[in-house]
Amino acid sequence: MSPGMLWRQLIRGPMEIEGRVFLNIRLPRVIFALLAGSTLAAAGAALQGLFRNVLVDPGLIGISSGAAFSVSLAIVLNLSSIFIRPVAAFIGGVGAAFAIYTIGMKGKLVVVGLVVMAGLAVNAMLGAATGFLTFLATNDQLRDITFWTLGSLGGIQWIHIMISAPLLMISLGVILSLSRQLNGLYLGEREAVHLGIPVERIKKIILIFSVLGVSTLVAFSGVIGFIGLIGPHISRKLVGMDNRVLLPSCALIGGGLLLFSDSTARIIIAPSEVPLGIITACIGGPFFLILILRRQGGRL
Repeated sequence: MSPGMLWRQLIRGPMEIEGRVFLNIRLPRVIFALLAGSTLAAAGAALQGLFRNVLVDPGLIGISSGAAFSVSLAIVLNLSSIFIRPVAAFIGGVGAAFAIYTIGMKGKLVVVGLVVMAGLAVNAMLGAATGFLTFLATNDQLRDITFWTLGSLGGIQWIHIMISAPLLMISLGVILSLSRQLNGLYLGEREAVHLGIPVERIKKIILIFSVLGVSTLVAFSGVIGFIGLIGPHISRKLVGMDNRVLLPSCALIGGGLLLFSDSTARIIIAPSEVPLGIITACIGGPFFLILILRRQGGRL
């Protein structure tokens, strides 16, 4: 559509097929990509600050693996529908994250090292369970499971925006509001306590609202990796380590990255559509490898 045609469709209403495609298919997809990418990147930056490890991403706390297992189970049981699948993904993501969070508790304290180890163990077990369900699936179910676990924004509708947008905005808003406390955590937990920062409360808030935002994303679009890892690193190169600037920058860059990836997935072999997770993996995989080599002092 030309800019003039697009403007006429917006002013006069979707009288032509192009206008209906734009308003009912393209626009919800763009809005969801911007909101979800922003939340995913901001949550990634917050978790990296919490764990004090720049290689952490939201997948570490079990959301993606839990959602993948629950949706695969729904598909194998022939319970998959426009509403059952998002609900199953949300329950699975929250359940896995809650299990990891509970294991990572020592008394009333959240032990970051235990959370990391619990995340690795739970992700491995859920990955094995999902693989077993894939083995049991029929050919049609197998294709459905594979496409969902690779992620796609192709099915986003206005009803999904109405449900997901408030949850994503709440999650993003809470994470952005914790920028000063995250700056204090750079000094270490003991030092942050001496500065008057309620460290344990901040840990719980970051984990809970990261789970809320990423579970909402996974529930409606499937598993999408690397945005929560790439966005924070690009932002740090541009604006530095101050979370008061870093977190808003992550939100902008994460939304742009996911929108760019979705547009690429849609047009690269048009009229077919490449699963979104393949595009983000093609971008994020080499990026992640470069980070590892630099941390080890390697040279490319």
